[in-house]
Amino acid sequence: MRSVFHCTPGDGLIAATSFLLTASALRTTAWPGVAPWRGALIVSVLGFTYTIWSEYRNVYLAHHWMYTASMPTLLGIDVSPLLQWLTLPVATLRLWRRLGC
Repeated sequence: MRSVFHCTPGDGLIAATSFLLTASALRTTAWPGVAPWRGALIVSVLGFTYTIWSEYRNVYLAHHWMYTASMPTLLGIDVSPLLQWLTLPVATLRLWRRLGC
């Protein structure tokens, strides 16, 4: 249960930081409207890269948690958080655009 209270806000922080870094790179906080797919790509790469580093650090260096044998991994990293950063930015952007934000 501790990991839920730790990881969920952490994911929110990663998302917010990725959004702000993307806004900085694209020089506008309105990037979802003016450069949506380029922005989503940048957010995805930032989130994906940080997640690889964080998972590696927490599993193999700090031993904060471990993977079970039944968890699918890619190069030793759990697939679930990696898929999260490949799908959520695009899904969020599509929802944002559909709602007309």
